[in-house]
Amino acid sequence: MFKFFDTIIDFISTVIDFVVDTFAGIASMIANFFKSIGFVYEIMNVLPDFLLAVVGVLLACCVIRFILKKGAPDA
Repeated sequence: MFKFFDTIIDFISTVIDFVVDTFAGIASMIANFFKSIGFVYEIMNVLPDFLLAVVGVLLACCVIRFILKKGAPDA
């Protein structure tokens, strides 16, 4: 009888852990996204003027390609 209740408690705790870990992962992803955008801006500030146009075009092409492929690495 007690095994049944232990199983239900384990299931509920697993679901709660999953939800908490999902929200923690989403928060971490958003934080890392903003850190990466800041890193790109810092790199653009350090580059010499004659390289800014080249790097800007390459970065824009990479973003457009990523959006068009929807992030699929093998598509």
